[in-house]
Amino acid sequence: MSCMPAEEAYTGVARLITSSVKSFQNAHGGDWHELLSDAHLAFAETRARHREEETKLITYLYPRLRGSLLDSLKRRIRQAGRQVATLEEGQDRDRERFDFSGFVGELSEDAQTIIYLAFECGDKAPRKKRMWAVSYLLGIGWAADRLRKALAEIREALC
Repeated sequence: MSCMPAEEAYTGVARLITSSVKSFQNAHGGDWHELLSDAHLAFAETRARHREEETKLITYLYPRLRGSLLDSLKRRIRQAGRQVATLEEGQDRDRERFDFSGFVGELSEDAQTIIYLAFECGDKAPRKKRMWAVSYLLGIGWAADRLRKALAEIREALC
C-alpha cells in the first residue's frame, strides 16, 4: 500500500491524468468533466492498491486509467442504446420515419458532397471528420466561400 500523501501522489500523475483524458476525449468524444471524474476515481482506487516497493505509481496507474476511460465509453454506448430503444418503443407506429435519402436529395450538389464525405471517412470522431472533409475539399480546389455556403445550407436544413 502507498504511504505517500495523496496530494504528493496526485501531483506526480496529474499531467498523465489530464493528457489521457484529453486524448481519449479527442478520439472518442464524451463530457470532459465526466471523463475526468472517472479518471480521478481510477487514480484513487489505484493509489489504494499500489505498492511502492513493486513499481512507480505512474507506471501502475496508466493501464488502469485507460481501462477506466474505456469502461466509461462502454457505459455511454450502453446508455445510448437504451435511450434509442426507449425512444423506438414510445414512437407512434403510424408516424412516418425520417427519409434520409430524400433529405439529402433536396440539398445542393455541394451540400450532398459534404454529407457523403462525412460518411466516407469511417469511424473518426465528429471533429476529425469535419477537419478531414474540409481539408480534403480545400485540397481539391473548393473555395472557402463555397464550403461555407454548403455547410450553412446543411445547418439550415437540419434546423
